[in-house]
Amino acid sequence: MPAIRSLLLALGASLTLAACRPSYVQTVAPLQGEELYREAMRQFEDEDWQNAIHALERLSRELPARDSLLPAVYYHLGEAHARRDEHLLAAQSFQRIQEGFPNDTLADDGLLRAGESYAEMWRRTSLDPAYGHTALTTFQTLLAIYPNTDVREEAQRAIQELMERLAKKDYDVGVGYMRRGANLSALIYFEDVIERYPQTAMARRARLRMVEAYRRENFTADAREACEALRAEFPNDAEVREVCGAVPPPVVVP
Repeated sequence: MPAIRSLLLALGASLTLAACRPSYVQTVAPLQGEELYREAMRQFEDEDWQNAIHALERLSRELPARDSLLPAVYYHLGEAHARRDEHLLAAQSFQRIQEGFPNDTLADDGLLRAGESYAEMWRRTSLDPAYGHTALTTFQTLLAIYPNTDVREEAQRAIQELMERLAKKDYDVGVGYMRRGANLSALIYFEDVIERYPQTAMARRARLRMVEAYRRENFTADAREACEALRAEFPNDAEVREVCGAVPPPVVVP
């Protein structure tokens, strides 16, 4: 019993001390401007994301609208949110750089990170692709506004990856319709893949499935025309030969 009583007393004392100790919010309350920014960066480097977010959010509200510190504040605030998997908040913070300071050196980096944050919210193609489309638009905006950006290659790779995934999303929906016998609905999705994502691997596969859908609906002329285009573009493709057959011999006119 005495040992337990001592333990409880020690625990009570530690809780009392903790209650009397000022919170981080109270500790940094007197700090402003560059002093608060330095404190935010100290928390950021220590990977204390919650404290860093508190200090950076205060700065984002309290600094003058054109303060030269704001781009860095927005960027690090976005990074801190990203480390906490708060990707929507991260994207919104990153985008504020380009919106408020389009000529700042962090503006293009911010758009890149915003696109990456939106893409993180669409990691599974089975989910609604809205954030995938937003990510794609963000990367394309980056290249349109800053064509000479030093993150151009990263943005282009991200665009290609997203296009492949978005194309697969539509392709899979089309295949699903075909399995249920809804061939006309399937054709709409396959056409969408071909028109919107022509440079993806899914585009060729969508065209092959279109041939099968045409045949199921007895659209003989459409199937023949699609096969002619596939043979011309992919003359040595085994799957094209399997679906469309060999190139028919030329018609000899006597």
